[in-house]
Amino acid sequence: MTSRGKKEGSHSKWNRSSSLLLWPAAIGLIVAIFLPWWGMQFLAPQYPEGLNVVVYPYKMEGQLDALNSLNHYIGMKEINVAAFPEINYLPYIIAAFAVLIMIGSILKSRMYLNILTGVLLIGGIIGIYDISR
Repeated sequence: MTSRGKKEGSHSKWNRSSSLLLWPAAIGLIVAIFLPWWGMQFLAPQYPEGLNVVVYPYKMEGQLDALNSLNHYIGMKEINVAAFPEINYLPYIIAAFAVLIMIGSILKSRMYLNILTGVLLIGGIIGIYDISR
């Protein structure tokens, strides 16, 4: 034991290999910005090729006009980018999380990693709540 009451070798930083493992997570988040996160395919006899909606963190693709025409008849709201304001800022939030993870790998601080884990957990809970609305 040292004079500060800590065991020898017990400290708040971790080794280099543990630090390097955070980089794939950060890179994965950056790549995820450009991949679809959600999609639906609607099949009907009048649309043999189907109608698709694909949602990325920054855009929506698909036959939205045809779907909105059909939705109008059953009283659903229009599907458009304006209805999802998250599309305007979600890529920046994801990129910020990636940068924070990279900073954590450089700092090698357990306290920072614990706080970051809490922030990511809260962000995930908020995201799930937002989707459910």
